[in-house]
Formats: sequence, structure tokens, C-alpha cells
Amino acid sequence: KKNKRICWRNYLQGLKKLKTDSDTISLKKELVKNPKLAGTVKVNFLIDTNGKVLRARVKSSTTGNTGLDACVLAAVRGFVFPRPQGGPVEVNYPFEFKSE
Repeated sequence: KKNKRICWRNYLQGLKKLKTDSDTISLKKELVKNPKLAGTVKVNFLIDTNGKVLRARVKSSTTGNTGLDACVLAAVRGFVFPRPQGGPVEVNYPFEFKSE
């Protein structure tokens, strides 16, 4: 199980680096409003047997910014993963943001 977790973590970290135009625009809007925007958005989501995100919700957030939380949820809902073996997979993942 440990190797499987590491594999998923690496995959998720790779996905965090991908940005679609709409996600980038959404995030930039929030950064214009608050250039020092930072914090962690913890998201709980379920990956179905086809690799699509079946449901996603913000479990907790330290950003204090509902717009950023919504951007993260929109991005997560659009992720497509490799088909998980053994059935659906529930994931809890922290997306960390730091201002530069």
C-alpha cells in the first residue's frame, strides 16, 4: 500500500503543476484582489473506476478566500486519473499556495 500511496502522491503533485486557461484566469483574479494570498486548501475527492472525479469538496481551508477554494474545486473536478485497480479511490489532498 505504501508504494501505491507514493505513486498517487507523485501523480497528484504533477497534476498540481498543470493549469488550464480557466484555472489560471480564476487564480489570477484572486491574486489581483489579494497579492499576498497564501494557505492550504484540503480537498476530499472520489476517483471512480474510469479515473474521473466523481465528487469533490473542500474539507478545510486556511486561505480565507472562497474564490480560491472554488478555483481549486473546479480544477480537481476536471482531473482525469489512471483507472484505479480494485475500485473507486477516495483521496484527501492538501493544495498549498504561497505568495511570491
